[in-house]
Amino acid sequence: MLYGREQALSELGAAREAAFAGRGGAIVVGGAVGVGKSVLLDAFAEDAAAAGALVLSAVASEAESALPLAVFEQFLLAAPLAPAEREQLAALVAHGAATMLPGADPDGLAGPSPARLTAADAEAIGRICASLLALAARQPLVVVVDDVQFADAASALCLGFLARRLRAGRMLLAFGEGAPEGTAGSALCAEVLRLPHARHIPLHRLERAAGAELLTEACGPRRPAPSIIEACYIATGGSPVLLRGAAEDVARIPERADGADGVIDQDADGAGSSFLRPGGGFTRAVLSGVHRSGETACSVAHGVAVLGDTARVDRLLGLDPAATDRAVRGLDAAGILEAGRFRHPAARQAALADVAPAVRADLHRRAAELGRRDGLPAAVIAEHLGAAGDSSQAWAVPILEEAALQALEAGRVDTAVDYLRLACEACPDEPDRARLTTTLLRAQWRSDPGAPTRHLSTLVDALRAGHLSGADSLVLARALLWHGRIDAATEVLSRLAEGGVITDPETLAELRVTRPWLRCSFTPLLAYAPQDEDEQAVRPVTTEGRRRLAAASALDDVLSGGPTAQVVQEAERILRGTRLEGMGMDAVESALLALTYAEQPQRAAPWCDELIQEAKARQAPSRHARLSAIRAEIALRQGDLPASAEYAAAGLELIPPEAWGVPLGGCAAVLLTALTAMGRHEQAAEVLNLPVPEAMLASRYGLHYLRARGRGALAAGDADGARADFEHCGELATAWRMDVPGLVPWRVDLAEAHLARDEGDAARTLAEEQLRRCRRTYSPNTYGGALRVLAATQDVHARPDTLRKSVEVLQTGTDRYALALSLADLAAAYHELCEQRRAKVIGRQAWRLAVECGAQPLADRLAVDAATPESSHAGVLSDAEQRVADLVAQGYTNREVSRRLFITVSTVEQHLTRAYRKLGVNSRADMALALSAERRPILAGV
Repeated sequence: MLYGREQALSELGAAREAAFAGRGGAIVVGGAVGVGKSVLLDAFAEDAAAAGALVLSAVASEAESALPLAVFEQFLLAAPLAPAEREQLAALVAHGAATMLPGADPDGLAGPSPARLTAADAEAIGRICASLLALAARQPLVVVVDDVQFADAASALCLGFLARRLRAGRMLLAFGEGAPEGTAGSALCAEVLRLPHARHIPLHRLERAAGAELLTEACGPRRPAPSIIEACYIATGGSPVLLRGAAEDVARIPERADGADGVIDQDADGAGSSFLRPGGGFTRAVLSGVHRSGETACSVAHGVAVLGDTARVDRLLGLDPAATDRAVRGLDAAGILEAGRFRHPAARQAALADVAPAVRADLHRRAAELGRRDGLPAAVIAEHLGAAGDSSQAWAVPILEEAALQALEAGRVDTAVDYLRLACEACPDEPDRARLTTTLLRAQWRSDPGAPTRHLSTLVDALRAGHLSGADSLVLARALLWHGRIDAATEVLSRLAEGGVITDPETLAELRVTRPWLRCSFTPLLAYAPQDEDEQAVRPVTTEGRRRLAAASALDDVLSGGPTAQVVQEAERILRGTRLEGMGMDAVESALLALTYAEQPQRAAPWCDELIQEAKARQAPSRHARLSAIRAEIALRQGDLPASAEYAAAGLELIPPEAWGVPLGGCAAVLLTALTAMGRHEQAAEVLNLPVPEAMLASRYGLHYLRARGRGALAAGDADGARADFEHCGELATAWRMDVPGLVPWRVDLAEAHLARDEGDAARTLAEEQLRRCRRTYSPNTYGGALRVLAATQDVHARPDTLRKSVEVLQTGTDRYALALSLADLAAAYHELCEQRRAKVIGRQAWRLAVECGAQPLADRLAVDAATPESSHAGVLSDAEQRVADLVAQGYTNREVSRRLFITVSTVEQHLTRAYRKLGVNSRADMALALSAERRPILAGV
């Protein structure tokens, strides 16, 4: 079926009728490759045969252009001729093919000019044409030749001879000519169109309506959605051949799950025209069009695929500008190019893949050189160098480095790594190569911390040879510490310190940031770091450097002096202006940890979530993993055990354990602690088998790991093992001057280990010491936990008061699991005092919290209290009565309630009296039992 070609078919029909009436003529159907000339001519030939014409048809081919009279030989294959006529014409064609000049002219046009014909050639042509004219005298004759621009020279001469002699005969010549409009075209068509009885019918790409009709019909029973039709039209420009190829790809789009009535919708396969992929029907049609457009056009298409556009393609390929322009216009007319570029990325990819690898690499090398001479941006030149895989020219090094830094800024880490590798290979200068290798190490670290290990030894050798700068030496030291190579890192720092007074501003600025980082992360190595009297006066110049310094200093302040409001504000200020750009994420990590260790995880969580999403969007798995480990620590300190385990496990999936290096201890510690509290001891045992580096115990991560391992041992009943780990943790924290409650409350843990060994006095001493070392305002989680342990060392009658204080403090904190533990101990104390009703109310509250936190062992312990039926009367209390009743149920006196709620004792008594009446109880114990356990304790300050 023809689409949008009704007018052209009508013109051909009128020419046929005129020929039938004795007014012969010639028609040239012109247009670019793929616009439907062949389909139109086939339809016309069928109509002519049905109308009673004798039809001789052929398709010229560039491959047969050297075979004399190849077109006329095709006429004989299927022509409905009488045996005598066929035999006569075949003999004439055979004679002419044997005697006429072979081959085509250099331009592939019509061949030798008439002036060069010999008498024998002229006689052969005349006899062939006379035979055809005789056929036309008997029966109207229609001669159809498609792709006539590829006709061999002898056939072209015969057809031209025939065209000049058919005006008064019943003959029509119809040629399909593939040269684009506005170019020289073939010599034959140019000659024919000069005749008064010849006309030209140009074909163009289809309009939108006709294109939509073709695509819909080609897709079969499933109708493409309007968005699919539009996407295909834009990609093909309305070329019928390209549209049919696209229809193959559209038909492969899977059916929608919602069963949308047989409509093909792009939502099933992604937005836009992503279903048009290399290797599909669309790209096969594109490549067919490229090759059918001729050798020059094919080369131009390959050049455009390499360059991205047509600018400089003639210089890249060494072609004549005019010939290049003709080829470009032909490809544009065919719907393959638009405004000098491929219409669709898949078409460009297919054309690029169509070039032999060696040729493609050479084209990219030449494109890079051309771009350098023309002063193109470094990113453009580097793209060609990367595609060529060769940077043997020294001029490529600075260009590759500049493009790599730009790619890193844009988050394209893999691209940057490729450029830096090439730059390192091409760099002839040892110090420059060492600097580039350091940049490569930092870039690879962003996607895979394990990848740069191969560069560490190279950089250490460069340091020993004096080729590594001071700033890069500090970067190397940090990389070595990440991978647990303490001795090598010590050597790097020592060599830098032994080098004398540091005057390089870049090194001084990096040292200014490195020292607090070492202090917080690898304290023992701080003694080897260089020191300088002017260090305090030197501050980083860049914005990123200033943020790194501010964040490292904030973390240092928290770990050395404990949390303060000023530090919390500074950490949040840093996070407001920091994103995952640049070469490192030191500022992000330090600021988030400063908030976390300051017992402000609820403030750190939103920032961390936002940064995780940014890491996902930037496809930065290393940063995503490190942020997930921090988010796991945050969730743990909020008492959300399942979320903590999930984040930690995600971190270990994003980066394999062997690539985590020393920080593996921190991520594993969070996972181990969460799994232990959740009662998943088998999974916790698997975490203990992770390959944690021995050097971890020289880092902050070792403190977390020792505490987590001790908590696991304590849960397993190994009090001795737990005590050993907690004591080791405390020794390190004290020696490193990191003995702050927000980092690791090792005294609380060690006190619990002593309690498990029935060593109450030792536990009491540790708990009291912990209380003296932290303020409840800034460290409510640690302070409340210490009160809970202290209560366990007291007489049962004194225990509830201390535990109520613990609950009150923890209610102002963030750790719901710690709150559940204190409530559980308070319920147990009431049970021991035989205050069962009060115990059950508190126990149920503890159970609900334990369930919310995912602490299954604790929830199982409280299961009996949880089974207590709830009262249906609590809803009748007013808010004020409910607040008073809740506090009274927890054992507070009327005077204590008045102080906590800031109301008079008389008001408390009035609310209490009304609560008794509404609940139908007569005592505090009965009221505690009647109260619903659905609500958490409401305490002063909440």
